[in-house]
Amino acid sequence: MRYRWPAFVVGLAAAWGADRLVRAVTSAPADPDWADYPALATGSLAALVAFAAITRLPGRQGAALR
Repeated sequence: MRYRWPAFVVGLAAAWGADRLVRAVTSAPADPDWADYPALATGSLAALVAFAAITRLPGRQGAALR
């Protein structure tokens, strides 16, 4: 798997950013047990998409010749 560590770091940053954005935009629901769910779900999805997109980037041309 190419670029796994950079993808992991970018995924964490995307999750953190999405989490902060959703928490700032949405209001807390009446049930406190579900208050964090929208932000956590959005952050998890953003991390997964960022990780998958980066690990699917093409490698260098010289790497295929080895």
